[in-house]
Amino acid sequence: MRMLASFGTAGLVTFCSAITWAADDQTLAAKSVQDPSLSETYAGFYKIVSAENDGKPIPQPRLESHVVRITQEMIVVLDAEENELYSCSYTLDRDAKPHRLDMESTGGPSVSVGRTAKGIITEGTNENDEPFVMLCYRMIGDEYPEEFRTRAQAEMNLFVLQPIPDPAGGEDDPRQ
Repeated sequence: MRMLASFGTAGLVTFCSAITWAADDQTLAAKSVQDPSLSETYAGFYKIVSAENDGKPIPQPRLESHVVRITQEMIVVLDAEENELYSCSYTLDRDAKPHRLDMESTGGPSVSVGRTAKGIITEGTNENDEPFVMLCYRMIGDEYPEEFRTRAQAEMNLFVLQPIPDPAGGEDDPRQ
C-alpha cells in the first residue's frame, strides 16, 4: 500500500458517510466527528475503507486485502499473506488539533526508505456511530496538511481506516 506516496503503495480512500465529495474543486473532503469516548491511542488493526491520492480515489480492489497495524511508534501495511508492504516510524503531537504526525519510511520500496512526510490524523464516528480514523499526509515540503482533503498534483494521500480485530487472531497488543 502507498502510505506515503514515495513510501509505499496506497492512499486514503472514501469512507462513504465520513467523506463528502466537493464538486467545486474535484477534491474529496473529509467530515470528522471527534469522539471523546475513543481510546487515547491510535494503536490497533484497521482495514482501509477508502483512499485517495492527489485528488483521485484509489480503486477499492487495490485496497481490500490490505491491513494496517498502528503501534505506539510504527505504522505497518500488510497484504493478505501478512507480508509487509510498507512501514514507517512516527511521532505524534496530540496537543495539535488535528493531531500531527512526523513520519519516516522504514520499509517498503527501497527508494522510499528514509523519506519523511508530514501528516494529520483524527478519529471519530460516522453518522452510523461506526468508529474510523482518518490520516492525511504530504510527501513534499515541511508543512502539515491543513485539512483532510487532497488535490491534484499536491503530493498528498488521504486514508479512511476502520478498526478491526487482530486478523491473525493473536493476543499481541499493537500498543507494544
